[in-house]
Amino acid sequence: VTLIRGREISGRVLSESGSPLHEARIAVEDEDGNETFESGSTEADGTFRIEGVPHASLTLNASHEKHVGRRVDIDAGESDQTVDIELSRGRTIAGRVLTSAGEPIDEAQVWAWATDSKHGTTDADGRFRLEGLGEGTIRLQASHSEHGTAELENADPSSEVILRMKDPASTGVVRGSFHCLISECP
Repeated sequence: VTLIRGREISGRVLSESGSPLHEARIAVEDEDGNETFESGSTEADGTFRIEGVPHASLTLNASHEKHVGRRVDIDAGESDQTVDIELSRGRTIAGRVLTSAGEPIDEAQVWAWATDSKHGTTDADGRFRLEGLGEGTIRLQASHSEHGTAELENADPSSEVILRMKDPASTGVVRGSFHCLISECP
């Protein structure tokens, strides 16, 4: 059995202003978009190092909770590579999650989708703030175990967004199996 030494990919993840981004997530993906290594995070100085990387073409996927994620293609080759990845601030969306009666909901889970996704939790006043959203239409969803869900398509990040939960008594989910007699089945 002959073992082939993989190459090393190292570098830094920086903000638009050149500041290092601590705890940016780095994932290595193959040509099909499958994550091929355990993910890692950058150090306080924004640096990362991944050892044993295959010599094939691959993609580094860098993401950060307050910045827009970015993918960087790495060509196939034998030699180690160093790459700096700059992430932009993107857009911020903020708002509140309220009950159908207008009361704030604490600890609701909020997701936003644009070109990437962000996640957060509301505070005691039902407020949330999600940063680092890319371009495109923003879709929001909030959920809470006691209050149900709320969704908003085409959310406008230029003003405070209100997500109002539907009254859980007026919604429901049916789970189980459907059985019919042979003579009654379509």
